[in-house]
Amino acid sequence: MLPWRTIQVGDQERALLIINGRFQEILDPGTHRVPSFGRDVEFEVGQLNSVAYSGAWATFLLQERPDLIAQYFVVVGTGDTEVAVIKLNGAVTGVVGPSMRRLYWRGSNNLTVETIDAAKNMEVPAAIVPVLPHLGRDIPVTVAYIDEGRTGLLYRDNKLIRELPAGVFGFWTANGVVRVEVMDLRRQTLEIPGQENLTKDEVSIRVNVCAEYRIVNALLSKQSVKDTQEQLYKMVQLVVRQSIGMKTLAEALADKGKVDVVSAQVLRDDALEFGVKVGEIAIRDIMLPGGNAGHFEPSNCGAKAGAS
Repeated sequence: MLPWRTIQVGDQERALLIINGRFQEILDPGTHRVPSFGRDVEFEVGQLNSVAYSGAWATFLLQERPDLIAQYFVVVGTGDTEVAVIKLNGAVTGVVGPSMRRLYWRGSNNLTVETIDAAKNMEVPAAIVPVLPHLGRDIPVTVAYIDEGRTGLLYRDNKLIRELPAGVFGFWTANGVVRVEVMDLRRQTLEIPGQENLTKDEVSIRVNVCAEYRIVNALLSKQSVKDTQEQLYKMVQLVVRQSIGMKTLAEALADKGKVDVVSAQVLRDDALEFGVKVGEIAIRDIMLPGGNAGHFEPSNCGAKAGAS
């Protein structure tokens, strides 16, 4: 075995020299011959183009060798609610999360650091949002994709912050738990199958009901009721029950599934109070005790859910 170890360090490289498990120095570009004579000689090569140094000796260097830190590295440190965006030659290459210290190699590359206080600026700049999902799973960010015809409700620590239009958004999670709830604003159809009702002449019938609706104020809807569709479901059930209860079986069949106009309008007014606009409400089928059924075709209430 030769009494020395040789290493060639390239122009865009630096090498950490470790002998017998102890750090010695950082080697600059060039050819280096290190005497071994039975010693365990190791080299840890760092690539300046990769910018970040996250090797085993990072903590040691920070604590014990401030001279080498100043010569070879840029130190990026963040506070409890801060994130740092790292750019190399203008391109985002990494993000440092809150309460962290990381080392970045000094070199010929143009390295810039932008520190952001997420407590004051939780929204990620739009230009860098598309890049973040490709930087790893440990990036402290939530990315929301909101399609046309939908809206997003932004929450931080379960507190509703604001409404988001269609688009792509990113939010730093360095200052609390951030989530986005997406709500559909398109026209939808509510189906209520097999509802049992009693007519004015005390005939028990079962009906299939449909109602058209769309959310016109997502913030109001979310703040007013626990579950928009469940609330509307109960309201439509009540209107149909009231409407059938005011008619004999013959009248209900003759009306071809129409509900009471006054009751329906009351429902529409009530629904607007929690941000929902209700369109047609109709009875599609009436099932009689003997198994016979009357089927009706409402003008619009058969529209496919989600149609605009």
